Amino acid sequence: MDGFTLSLASAFISLVMALSLMILWYTSPRQWCLLDWAGAGLLFFCSNLISIMAICQMFPEWLAPVLVNLTYICGHAAILVGLRRHLQRTAHWDYVLVLALLIIFLHTTPFVQASVGHRVAVFYPLLMLINSLVLWQLWRLPKPRLHPAYWPILLAEGLFLLQLSVRFVWMLLTPGPLAEMAAAEWLLTSGTLAVLLFLLLVTIGCVLIVMRSQELTLRMASLIDPLTLCHNRRALAEVAPRELARAQRTERPLAMLMLDIDHFKAVNDQFGHQVGDQVLQQISHIAAQELRGYDQLFRLGGEEFLAVLSDVDEQSVMVVAERVRSAVQDFEFQHNSQQFQVSISVGIANLCKDDLDWQAMLQRADRALYLAKAQGRNQVCVAENIALTEVVIT
Repeated sequence: MDGFTLSLASAFISLVMALSLMILWYTSPRQWCLLDWAGAGLLFFCSNLISIMAICQMFPEWLAPVLVNLTYICGHAAILVGLRRHLQRTAHWDYVLVLALLIIFLHTTPFVQASVGHRVAVFYPLLMLINSLVLWQLWRLPKPRLHPAYWPILLAEGLFLLQLSVRFVWMLLTPGPLAEMAAAEWLLTSGTLAVLLFLLLVTIGCVLIVMRSQELTLRMASLIDPLTLCHNRRALAEVAPRELARAQRTERPLAMLMLDIDHFKAVNDQFGHQVGDQVLQQISHIAAQELRGYDQLFRLGGEEFLAVLSDVDEQSVMVVAERVRSAVQDFEFQHNSQQFQVSISVGIANLCKDDLDWQAMLQRADRALYLAKAQGRNQVCVAENIALTEVVIT
């Protein structure tokens, strides 16, 4: 294939990349990295379009190399910017602006203006640096986060860096003028084919990354209670079996604290459900603050919460439970000009050898909670001290 046809194909693929990512951003407007990647596609399209116009002698000969290199290298930098934004790191478009100014400045130097070979010698290392930074951003991710969705971009950047390195080393080691080597047909053809493959893989990779991100967001939403932002019952069904299995395997203690707001219906009846929601939010916040950083808090529904505590002995569990209960009791809620307080009852269940599953612990914690209610509320009860008789709450 001749250079014109390859440039035309590259222009088409880069335009598809820009449009597809822009459309995807329209359906997922919170994924701002898509705009960065769509901008990269647009820059690649402009680079190829200028190349086509230069081949057809529709563009000033002195200006074409400046704009082609400027848009092409900044397109690679835009991929890096989008990836950093996706990984919730600083995007640094200001660095891209500095890069653009540097490229323009380099084109004013006699060495770069002398020939294509000299431009290759100057700008190939710059491209290799950008590709290496993209690979480094991905490689430094914790391995559990390096999901297969990232593999197409890893492959695209890795292969592109490899072919750039091989071509650059070949040009340095082969005797002869740089201009002649840079103009070699096989070098031009292989480079354009590499760009075609790169654009295809990057487009696929960007789409997969966003799909993976949306999947994680939806999964997280399905495990979080939207009012209190605590984990919900579905999350408990995933976490509790793992914690129980780990505790039994390592023979380490495990405990469950079931918390219930006392007379919560009276709060709703007196102040309204909006205030009741605020009470739920505040108590979940207080509980999360008083628990240890690695304890896990779940909202079971209504005014009931459950905390799962690992690696904590029975005495320490009681201390933690009392700390949560006391912090809730001391907090003053404000509604208009009226202040009020609420309390919680807490039931504790420690892991026993006879526990075959986590539901057994949950039932004992629930039984302890009912006893705390029956004995006057605003207190902590431990399941192991409960007789196996039904407790009736009035």
